[in-house]
This record gives sequence, C-alpha cells and structure tokens, in this order.
Amino acid sequence: LIGMEALLRWKDEELGYVPPNEFIPIAERMGIMYSMGEWIIRQAFLQIKEWNTTYNSNLVMGINISPSQLEEEYFTDTFFGIMEGLEIDPKWIDIELTEKIALNGIVNSSDSITRLKRRGVRITVDDFGTGYETFANMINFSFNRVKIAKELVDNIIDNQNAKVIVQAIVNMVDGMNLDMIAEGVEEKEQLDILLEMGCKEVQGFYFGKPIPATAFEEFWLR
Repeated sequence: LIGMEALLRWKDEELGYVPPNEFIPIAERMGIMYSMGEWIIRQAFLQIKEWNTTYNSNLVMGINISPSQLEEEYFTDTFFGIMEGLEIDPKWIDIELTEKIALNGIVNSSDSITRLKRRGVRITVDDFGTGYETFANMINFSFNRVKIAKELVDNIIDNQNAKVIVQAIVNMVDGMNLDMIAEGVEEKEQLDILLEMGCKEVQGFYFGKPIPATAFEEFWLR
C-alpha cells in the first residue's frame, strides 16, 4: 500500500447516490466549487495526518483539483495556509489534474503548479493517454507522475493496439524519469500485463472498490 485517493460521494435521501460527474458541474455553475474544494482539501489533509501519525507511515493522499480551483487567484495561498495550519508534510500530498487540464499551455506554466512543486507537493496527470495532443505537449512536461487512463487498461487484454499504446507510455514515462501508475485494474491478467511492461504502481477494483475512511482503515491499516 502506497496511498489512497480522496473521492467525493453524495448520498441524498430523495435522489439516492448522486455521482460526481453530475453534482460537480452543478457546483461549478453555482459558484461554490472553490469553497467545496477547500473543504475537501481540509478533510483529506486531516485524514492523511491522522493515518500517518497513528500508524507511523508516509502514505500519500491523492486529491483531485478542478480547473476552477486552479484559476482562483489565492488558491495556492489557501492551500499552503491549510497545510501549514494542520502541520501536513508536503510529501503526503499528491495533486491530481486531468490530462486535458494539465497538458494545456496555461496550466502547464502556471504559478500555481510551480509553487506547489517547489513546496514538495507531488503533481499527477490523471487519465493519461486519452488526449490526442498528449505526446506533443510532453515536450514541456513539468509534472511528477502520470496515471495511465482506465480506458486503455480496460483493453490491454484483448486489444493489441491498446497494449502497444500502454507499452509506449510506460517506456516514454520511464525514459523521462517520471513516476507512473495505472488506474482501473480489475483483473489479475491486466495486473500481470502491466507488471511485465514495467508499470510498478496500480490502482483499481482488483484490490478494492471505493469505501468510507473507517472501512479503509479497518481493512488496510489495522
């Protein structure tokens, strides 16, 4: 176990479980995404500090950051303020940005990313390998890790093209001395193929589905 990813879920008495791809866009249109994102960051910080302190570990908490958060003028100031106030070690935190956002010229050269990296926070490009401009934009790549997209991992067993693409990503990322992790691993055969390719970190339902923090602690840490 090297870490976990903070996931947001909404359970409503009338609507039942509402997935993030439904309520996040609404939150952004309502203008409350920044305050909601700040709450998520604080909760994730508190949780990783509790676990790493209790179990004498250095696990990493992945936190997804939206474009609207990065565009806020005082995002990094707020982020560092919470981090310092809660005495969070930067190496415990991994900020995840979607490939579409992370690899465009604006975010790639933004002060926010630069400041986060300088303070020791790791930056990961999520859903890597799905954008048609991915490889061209990697000329100026300035992130720590890529997360190979589930869409590619889904097809590496039966689709030779998907397997070739994933192998190319693994070779390229390794050659650039970056870390990598494959997401969406649900079958042992997928895991075996990825390990044979040289991908040393994976996440997915093969190891466990998203669960509440209390259940995670009981199953993985105690």
